[in-house]
Amino acid sequence: MKKVILHIGCEKTGTTSIQNALFLNKELLKNEANILYPSSLGGKNHWKLAVYSCDEDKRLSRFLPRGVSISEFRKGLREEFLQEVNGSNAEIIIISNEWLHPRIRSEAEFQRLKGLLNLVAEDISVLLYIRRQDKMAKSLYSTALRAGNFKVFSFPKIIKSAGLPYYYDFLSIYRNWKSAFGKGVVNIRIFEKATLYKNDAVSDFFYSLNIDYAMCRQDESHNFSINNKGVKLMRALNRGLSMTKSVINQNIARHLRHGLAKVFKGSADLATEVESEVFLSFFDESNAQLKSEYMEDTGSQLESFSVRAKKHVLS
Repeated sequence: MKKVILHIGCEKTGTTSIQNALFLNKELLKNEANILYPSSLGGKNHWKLAVYSCDEDKRLSRFLPRGVSISEFRKGLREEFLQEVNGSNAEIIIISNEWLHPRIRSEAEFQRLKGLLNLVAEDISVLLYIRRQDKMAKSLYSTALRAGNFKVFSFPKIIKSAGLPYYYDFLSIYRNWKSAFGKGVVNIRIFEKATLYKNDAVSDFFYSLNIDYAMCRQDESHNFSINNKGVKLMRALNRGLSMTKSVINQNIARHLRHGLAKVFKGSADLATEVESEVFLSFFDESNAQLKSEYMEDTGSQLESFSVRAKKHVLS
């Protein structure tokens, strides 16, 4: 019986590097381990799966081919995916898309996603990497800089009465996926260098699936952080580029940003320790509850995902 391993991110947890490694070694994985990393779901990051699953309000229809309706797209993807899986001898199908983490939330979206996967397998496991929320926010800002943002970093504003932002609310994310796919099916791993296998996200991903990554071609490309000087220069560059959109080709702009980021690799002091602690304090209760529920559901502990002792009282 075939098995699907669905890697849903979270975003900013080494997902791009994992997808690059899977894509780079897809033939080796298929020939040596009967593992399929499908092409039908969309290149390296299986973006078509998110477009297929999401409701219209997620505004992913802009990725549809010109003149193709969402119903036509879904029908075609079902046929292509089923044909690819049935045409292979794969026992395991690995699927990876980080858009699923923040976007799949409604019952209809989960039913749509699960229905597609059930065409090829009943045995589905979900792999979810989580990261300390302050580090995740800083990494998201670094990505925004590369996309043209020139604003100064600040943590997302959280209003207690409005609830936690879903993007960072790992408890709600876990509960939603558990509800859709079943207790014990969602496997959580911690994106923290000191706790990752061999201190590396790609090695940890393959290790978690009992795949020998040593036999694979190593992916040398990776996203890297930008140091303090690089952040200042990138903001200045982006501000200038925003005023010359009609003059500077966007491909040239991307190359300029990439070159700048490469020169100024490092870490930046985007926030003070106090600011980070204040932001993290909003998640104390939900993080503690996640550890408790995960232990109850799976028997595994999230030891390296620490629950802070509160240092700040927020009004």
